[in-house]
Amino acid sequence: MRTKLKASVGIKTPVGGLDSGVIRWIQGDAIMLSSSAYLEPGMFCELKLELSGAGGWINTRGRVIKTSKFSKKKETKAILRLEQLSERDQERLDTFVAIQKNQGRPVRRFPRGISISGNRPAPSSCTAIPLRDPLSQLSQDGRQLTVSWHSSRTFGRDWALHLAHGRLPLSCPAPERRAFMLRLILPDGTTATFPAEVSDQNSAGWKARFLLPMAIRAQMEAGADAPGRRVAK
Repeated sequence: MRTKLKASVGIKTPVGGLDSGVIRWIQGDAIMLSSSAYLEPGMFCELKLELSGAGGWINTRGRVIKTSKFSKKKETKAILRLEQLSERDQERLDTFVAIQKNQGRPVRRFPRGISISGNRPAPSSCTAIPLRDPLSQLSQDGRQLTVSWHSSRTFGRDWALHLAHGRLPLSCPAPERRAFMLRLILPDGTTATFPAEVSDQNSAGWKARFLLPMAIRAQMEAGADAPGRRVAK
């Protein structure tokens, strides 16, 4: 039976492109997602699915079965078949789907070996816990904005959805000058500083846009996949 849901997903295509998307429904081992990524039938993609309340993220592969016509002006809708899911990840996915069916309320079923601490027996129920936004602080002269993450999960989410694409949505006051220096403090305490600019201001906030230096980009990508490693210099 098809289950409607909304979950963030990071997508890596065979040509090395990194994009984000949203899963709209799941039916068995098939999912339908919308994304700005270029997808075509038969393509194999690496996927990183966010399962709020069911153990964080899972990494898997998906084969594209069907897609809508690609357009740069609108998102592509695609149906993928999930492959190479371990038994534990399948249980986590099933739990996430159960939470969605229950409209975010606690469910009795919980994957084996998953608990709040990660090493005690699993609890009998769970509640979806939203990921927190990073902390931000603007310098007194307004020329540098510092953004910090204390959670590897939150950083992994923001990397897949925003940072990898050269942008970062923010709700704090924007710098007065369009061009400023952006300083990122990652979960392991290391920092990366580079130029950025103010973009897309509206009532909900604004976006910082930037080009990540290649050396820093590679290390941040590795850090998003393996929390706790040194990810920037």
